Amino acid sequence: VEAKPAFGYRFGEWQETGTTVPAITVPLPGALTRTAVFEAVPPPEITINEIHYNPYATQGDDAVYEFIELVNTGDQAVDLSGFSLTGVTFTFPDGATIAKDEIIVLAATAVTYAGLPVQVFQWTSGSLSNNSATVTLLDASGNVIDTVTYDDEAPWPTEPDGNSGSSLALLDLALDNSLAASWAASAEVGGTPGAVNFP
Repeated sequence: VEAKPAFGYRFGEWQETGTTVPAITVPLPGALTRTAVFEAVPPPEITINEIHYNPYATQGDDAVYEFIELVNTGDQAVDLSGFSLTGVTFTFPDGATIAKDEIIVLAATAVTYAGLPVQVFQWTSGSLSNNSATVTLLDASGNVIDTVTYDDEAPWPTEPDGNSGSSLALLDLALDNSLAASWAASAEVGGTPGAVNFP
């Protein structure tokens, strides 16, 4: 018998025995009860914080400079093994982690940002739409951790659409990143990959 928690829960113990191993062997000489006890755990708090979807022509090709930035806004480090990104194609490798307050950059071409003092991953395939698109971070079981549907038209900031070299940057990590009003054009050309958006 194995206890398998639903998303947002973890196995605690078998109530009758106090055993904390989720898979147990149960002899059946007669009637027997084993009750799995689960406890709620908050989902990881990882925020899509910056999207550079249409780099300025003088910066270079989209395929070289596009990036997405993630920030762990929770209180605990998160094991990213098997987490994936849609909007482009990428799955984090086994052993990948993100610490509390850590920033991670996912890039179309990782070598472009290799000099940053943060983890940089290269997505497998795809590119960010220069119009409207949805970027979603999923956990290893396919549950949505964060999602942003951006646009290159008002009320979304229009400058990041290749007009000024800016990226689409979240104004503050405490804001709802699903809302256009929570975003602005980055103050720096090329965005602020691996750094705070608006110090």
